[in-house]
Amino acid sequence: MHRFRRNEQGAAAVEFSMILPLLLVFVAMVGPLAKFGYDYMVVQRAASHGVRFASRADVNARLADGTLVRRPSASEVAAFVSDSSGGKINPASVTVEPNPRQALPGEMITVGVDYTVSYGPLASIANSVKSLFFGGGEFLPSSDITVSAWGREE
Repeated sequence: MHRFRRNEQGAAAVEFSMILPLLLVFVAMVGPLAKFGYDYMVVQRAASHGVRFASRADVNARLADGTLVRRPSASEVAAFVSDSSGGKINPASVTVEPNPRQALPGEMITVGVDYTVSYGPLASIANSVKSLFFGGGEFLPSSDITVSAWGREE
């Protein structure tokens, strides 16, 4: 009997089974947060690119053949923001104020983006792990964020 009390075979498996629920909760919570952070960075960068696109055009720029180059419209800026995000952003959710075509030099141009971050299957996994071990309310399957960027017309 003395020999069995000092035998440590299987101790690692028992310790792992005690730590596994906490590890699963941690992984299930970090996944949606990482996705939110990534989506936020993509949307913020696209809005910043949109401001640069809207505000950097010359007022009276001319092509090599002498024709005037116009500044982009608000809808063209919204399409540019959508393209900059890799298609994540719907152009209808982009606001541009004031219209870059009518902005005066030195005027502030603001590009706003309304975006819904969906956590997808990660949220359902996090909800099942949370309810299994802790109970309580569920994590939200999505969050609405509003990102804006601004710059001066040059």
